[in-house]
Amino acid sequence: MKRDFGYIDIVKFIFSIFIIALHTLVLESFNIDVNWYITHCIFRLVVPFFFVTSGFLYGIKILNNKEIDVVTNNYIKKLLYPFVFWLLVGIIPEFVQTFDGNLFLTILNLIRKVFFYPWGALWYILALMVAIFIVSKFYKRSKFTLPIIIGFFLYIFALISNSYYFVIDDINIFKIIVDLYNKIFISSRNGIFVGILFVSIGVFLAKMYRNGNLFSLRKNVILCLVCYLILIFEVTFIRNRAYIEDNSLFVIMPFLMFFFVSILLQISNNKRYTKLRSYSICLYLVHRPVIAYIGLFSNLLYGIKLFIVVVIISFVISYFIIKSKNKYIKLFTII
Repeated sequence: MKRDFGYIDIVKFIFSIFIIALHTLVLESFNIDVNWYITHCIFRLVVPFFFVTSGFLYGIKILNNKEIDVVTNNYIKKLLYPFVFWLLVGIIPEFVQTFDGNLFLTILNLIRKVFFYPWGALWYILALMVAIFIVSKFYKRSKFTLPIIIGFFLYIFALISNSYYFVIDDINIFKIIVDLYNKIFISSRNGIFVGILFVSIGVFLAKMYRNGNLFSLRKNVILCLVCYLILIFEVTFIRNRAYIEDNSLFVIMPFLMFFFVSILLQISNNKRYTKLRSYSICLYLVHRPVIAYIGLFSNLLYGIKLFIVVVIISFVISYFIIKSKNKYIKLFTII
C-alpha cells in the first residue's frame, strides 16, 4: 500500500502559507469582496483539511496495528511535546497583550485559554489530541461510523456558536446557552464540537482507502466541485448576518473535505515530499509566535508587508529546526 501520500504533503505545504496569509490579514487592504471570498472560500479550508488528513494518517496506523491504545498514546505524546513548547514560547506576548492591570485575573484568563482555547495556532493541536483520544474509544469496539454521526450533531452546536449564530436570534433560551458556553469555554472550535467530526471523517477515509472502497476519481471530482459551489453560495448567504467568534464554520465543509482528500488519495504519485511535510508543520507552529513577537517590538501593521516578513522569518526558523541534529529540538518543536 502506498504510504507517502505525496499530494497531501504538497497541499499541506501550500495551506501552511495560506494560514500565514489568513493570520496576517494579507488581503485587508484589498477589495472587500475579494477579501471576503478568498478568506472564507480558500483560507478557511486549511484547518478542516489538517483535521481530516491527520485523522486519515492516524486511521492508517490503527488499521495496521491492533494495539489501538499504544498507537493513540504515541500519537498524542508526539503532539503534546511541541504543544507545550510553543505554548511556553507564546505566553509572554499573550500575557503582555491581555494584561489589564489585574495580575490575578490575567493569569486566570491565561490558564483558561490553555485548557479551552490556546493562543496562536495551538487550539488545533489541542483539539486534535482531544478528538483522537475520544474517537479511539469507538475504534477499539470497531465502530467507525458512530463517531461521524455523533460528530455531526456536535458540529451543529459549533455552527450555531460561530457562523450561524443568527439562527437563534429570536430563541432566547438557545442564545443564553450559547452565550454562556462561549463566556466560559471561549470557543466551540475544539476537539469535541469540531475535531471529532473531521478526525472521524479522516479515519473513515483511511478505512475506505485500505479496503479499496473510495468513490471513483471522476465521481469524487464532480462531487467536490458541487460542494465547492455550495460553499461559495453558503459563504454568500451568511455574509452580513449575525455571527460570533470568527465566522469560519460552514455546513458543507465536512462533505467538501471528504471528497477533496479522496481526490488527493487517488492521484497517482511515486514521489516523496517529506521536506515539504516538515516545513508545513513547522510553518504552522512557528508563524503565530513570530507574529506575536513582531507585534511586541514593531508597529508593523497587518497586511502584505507583515505577511512577507512573517513568511521569511518562519522559513528561516523552520530551516534550522528541520536541519538540526539535536533530538530534543526535534522532539519539542516539530510534530
